[in-house]
Amino acid sequence: MSVQMATGPAARDEEAGFRERAADDASALRLRVLGPMSAQYDGAELALGPRRHRALLALLLVRLGRVVPTGVLVDDLWGYAPPRRAVATLQSYVCHLRRALDSPAGRTGPSLLHYRAPGYVLRLAPEQVDVQRFELTVAAGNRLLERRNLPAARDVFTEALGLWQGSPYQEFEEIGALADESGRLEQIRLTAVEGLAEARLGLGEVAVVAAELAPEARRHPTRERLVGHLMTALSALGRQAEALRVHERTRACLAEEFGVDIGAELRRVHAAVLRQEPLERPPAPPASRTPPAPAGGPGLLLGPGPWPPDTWPAGNAPRVPGELRVATLQSISIGVIPPALRVWYQENPASQVVLTEYMNAAELQAAVTSGAADVAVGPLPDSWPHPVRLLGTEEFAIVLPPDDPVAAASGARMPFTVLRDRAWVRLAPRNGLARFLDEGCAAAGFHPRTAMLTELSAAAPMLTHSGLGPALIPANMVPRHFPGRVILPDPPIRRTLAAYANGPLDAVAAAFVETLAARSSVGP
Repeated sequence: MSVQMATGPAARDEEAGFRERAADDASALRLRVLGPMSAQYDGAELALGPRRHRALLALLLVRLGRVVPTGVLVDDLWGYAPPRRAVATLQSYVCHLRRALDSPAGRTGPSLLHYRAPGYVLRLAPEQVDVQRFELTVAAGNRLLERRNLPAARDVFTEALGLWQGSPYQEFEEIGALADESGRLEQIRLTAVEGLAEARLGLGEVAVVAAELAPEARRHPTRERLVGHLMTALSALGRQAEALRVHERTRACLAEEFGVDIGAELRRVHAAVLRQEPLERPPAPPASRTPPAPAGGPGLLLGPGPWPPDTWPAGNAPRVPGELRVATLQSISIGVIPPALRVWYQENPASQVVLTEYMNAAELQAAVTSGAADVAVGPLPDSWPHPVRLLGTEEFAIVLPPDDPVAAASGARMPFTVLRDRAWVRLAPRNGLARFLDEGCAAAGFHPRTAMLTELSAAAPMLTHSGLGPALIPANMVPRHFPGRVILPDPPIRRTLAAYANGPLDAVAAAFVETLAARSSVGP
């Protein structure tokens, strides 16, 4: 397959135009959704138009860099009552948004919002959208906290929370996709609040933690990690009575709403407060099992935007291989890659992709560094000396058998403590997904019992359907017509996915990675 067949002249012209535009506009155009939705160009406010125009922009933003089919946009905007000429109306909205976003730059080149069958795609760099910067910054803070770099984690979490100016997409609460996204982002915000409190407790800033967490704990009394940090801070300030009242409020809420008791970690904090013992700093998160990256420093982290890099390291010019060898994990080959592969083969029928599955991130990175694969698609490495392309963040879900008593419970999320007495369908330790269940249950104060142990990620939902017990898997892996209950855990469990290689990508591999970024189904 030649380089020309990989992309085609039109696609190359479009991508070149976008690279030029993104480079010029990245410092000028800014979109804000963490609070009232707005757009600015060089500090001047842009007129985004009536409410449905803004809702369309929001729907494209939550799927940034991905093609959103026209039918999906129509359903999201109007539900069961679309206008008589819904597609034509949608096209008029698109035209307005193009004028609003493109006209300030004074260009006639490729639009930031353009049609690509079967729908529309919005192309912006992460630094142009506050919510993209927010998620990346929180992820960086979590990694710093995991390594116990507390001053840096505190500063990074503070920067992330400084971007939050209010609940996102609040004016569109009747649009399901935007309401769901708003809820997801709120969970990320709470994770950042908890991470910031943990870093500050480790640095002795207990008064600040007590002041900041008190209102959060009143609004979210069932978040045991948050409550534990508040109790720790209050106890360190000599306010044990207040700490005990906070504990009782959480205990009562968990019992009333979910019929469960508090977890082991919060019980430990409670016991220490009763004995008026000094509390240790919060336990460190589990150490990463990812092997250290080769020497050379962190690589280039790219979100939606120009790809491949405009320049290549000297002596490593792009090459055109006879085949593209892609290494990935079992779960990703099932739930993420197939839509992108289908599009890739439609656009590049003469290409050959050899997809090899591995069990965990360590095996995946070993395959790339040994030269057994040209591209790896898996969890975001802690550091990597070569370009890394972000693909998105996948959400994990608890799948329950149809006859499980809690399957009929209301609510969008469920604490692990509700299922402490269940025997689980578990993945074998070698499978990289296994640790997520272990860590989620450990945070809730128990160790999961085993109903069935399997190495195959795809087997977990089928075994759950058979009635063996619940399982925790990426939501994108759940079969479309799974007859049981699918519910998100509280607190949420997520994993950021990326594509990377052991050196600069050639043009074919870079085009494949761009297809992954645009068409893979990372979200549920």
